[in-house]
Amino acid sequence: MLALIDCERNLWGYKPCYLRTSSANYSIKDKSKRVHLTNNCFQMKTDNYQQFEAGNQVPYETFLKYLDQTYGKAYADLDKSHITQRMKDIMIDCHLAARPTLDPKKRPGFKFEVIGFDFLIDEDLRVWLIEVNTCPYMGPVLTQQ
Repeated sequence: MLALIDCERNLWGYKPCYLRTSSANYSIKDKSKRVHLTNNCFQMKTDNYQQFEAGNQVPYETFLKYLDQTYGKAYADLDKSHITQRMKDIMIDCHLAARPTLDPKKRPGFKFEVIGFDFLIDEDLRVWLIEVNTCPYMGPVLTQQ
């Protein structure tokens, strides 16, 4: 998810979010980076880039439909809003932890900074923070599928 920190150290979230995918079928036994690392700059260099999805991207809404179709009623009846709410909570926690160190006076002319939060959603629909990027990918994002 992308966010913006303004010159007054406020955090602004951006919607919609999307999922990055791998160029290879998932296997816990396969230790190849192409299976486990979904970074766009890395995936673009793999032989199978876009084999499964255009741009190796899935809109969040498509992911929710996938859960319903693949796992049936158990997931269809589940309130999935907790996923994005958990992402927002983690983003706020990170921002609050870093806010005291963000001193706009040390950066003359500073207006805003775009940051990217990378999350992992596990098989139990738990949300995990992987990293926060100060230079997130800002290229085109697929919006429909």
